[in-house]
Amino acid sequence: MTRRCSSSPTCGKPTRPNSSGSWKRRSGLDPEDLYYLGFHFAEQPDTRRREFGGKVLQLVVKRSPKGKTGQAAKSKLKREGLGG
Repeated sequence: MTRRCSSSPTCGKPTRPNSSGSWKRRSGLDPEDLYYLGFHFAEQPDTRRREFGGKVLQLVVKRSPKGKTGQAAKSKLKREGLGG
């Protein structure tokens, strides 16, 4: 038996991540992994990638403000001029 779509406008269309920040809540990554990801993107020349890296590093600071990883993320944000 095949499942039929309802009258939803997104029925049958591929979904893409939204920019509402739901990835922040669903992230199964620990602060060290997020730091690695943010560090990598923060050093990219492309503005969008740098901004993404900055957001990831800000998330690390938010999740682990007094930890070693959080302090390193805060330092990286300042060095790259992405806030912090």
